[in-house]
Amino acid sequence: MTHLPHVSSATVAAAFMASALTIAVSPIAALGDVPQPFLPDINITSTIPANGDLNPYGVAFVPVGFPSGGPLAPGDILVSNCNNTGNTQGTGTTIIQFTPDDTVAPGVPPGQPPGNATTFFQGPTGLGLTTALGILTQGFVLVGNVPTSSAPDGTLTIQQGSLLILDRKGKQLAALTNQLNDPWDLTIDDELDHATVFVFEREQHHHTAKERHRDAPYLGGFRQGRHGNQHDRDRQGVHRRAQ
Repeated sequence: MTHLPHVSSATVAAAFMASALTIAVSPIAALGDVPQPFLPDINITSTIPANGDLNPYGVAFVPVGFPSGGPLAPGDILVSNCNNTGNTQGTGTTIIQFTPDDTVAPGVPPGQPPGNATTFFQGPTGLGLTTALGILTQGFVLVGNVPTSSAPDGTLTIQQGSLLILDRKGKQLAALTNQLNDPWDLTIDDELDHATVFVFEREQHHHTAKERHRDAPYLGGFRQGRHGNQHDRDRQGVHRRAQ
């Protein structure tokens, strides 16, 4: 039986209590020619969405150049929730979005939904989103998930996870599982026409994936042929441009 670890506040750049009611964020710097203060304003907003998910793990800023046509704009912030409304680890299913201006989502008592945070993505029950949250400039959002199952004595057991690929509207395009067991965190080297994604797993395995946006963009350096088998389909990535 394996217990999920706690994530430090330095990892998520957030200040929150055990139930994770609020998150402290600051606006992205240099969004054009508007002068930015040396110490930007701090906005405090709830990260609890309508379904009551708790425990924000991943935080990602929408970069300059992110395409329009969806709910996100450069400078917005995405936050992935790891726990459900009962605060059970590895069962959160939502990514919330926040625009760092004067409008914030009021907090609510934990375990008493609905919350007020705006939902960008809602996954299936028991997904268990992690800190592996990143945004590609070409219009894709990556998020890892590590679900858990609960024994009668309350012990949590980690299940097979995946790396989800979302479009800029929060629609899931793919779930990558090949050579990925429990993607816990990631970092991205985004070079616009392609990006290298380094995924950290709790079992101390490291994998490298690539997202390319040329004639046939794909993630993981894999492409599915017309007659690809199931193994090939499991390794496929995003074979489309941002819509």
